[in-house]
Amino acid sequence: MEQVLEFLRTRAGHDFGSYKRSTQHRRIYRRQGLRNIETLGEYIDELRTNPEEVQTLVADLRSMSPGSSAMPKPGRFSPRR
Repeated sequence: MEQVLEFLRTRAGHDFGSYKRSTQHRRIYRRQGLRNIETLGEYIDELRTNPEEVQTLVADLRSMSPGSSAMPKPGRFSPRR
């Protein structure tokens, strides 16, 4: 997983180090699954040879704010009445 993030930092110029690890992993595995790629090594090869996939992954990761999660924390919001 760190290899993917390092690739994005060095080759694509995007540092996602401040993003939650669980968010990073979930988004990377999601893209890997959508491309029907079984191993992380194969996905890294795909990133090396497919600039469109790099941009799609970057956009997917950037859609989340650093340190955020898709779901609100329990107790953070009160239910509507």
